Amino acid sequence: MGIFDKLSGRGRRDGSSPEKAIVVGSGPEEYKWVARHCPGFEVKLQALIDVDGNPYDVLTLSNNKGQEQTVYFDISKFYGKEPSDAEIQALKKKMELLLQERD
Repeated sequence: MGIFDKLSGRGRRDGSSPEKAIVVGSGPEEYKWVARHCPGFEVKLQALIDVDGNPYDVLTLSNNKGQEQTVYFDISKFYGKEPSDAEIQALKKKMELLLQERD
């Protein structure tokens, strides 16, 4: 493990527990992480938990062999936060584009 991994916490953050939760900046990042690191698995259940005042998303994954895996995500960067003006404008533009595609 290199110095960058130690500083960023990559070596310790495998999602196996709240203490080792994967830090994400949005919900879609969770699903991208699952697709990249857990091929063949799909999200079976998603739950929000609180551990010592910190919010975590817990995804229970399963595959077609009946195997299950639980992954913890630290969502404190965005959970319960107000969106910025730029984020609101970006969402409005996306909605407008979606509505235009529908017509």
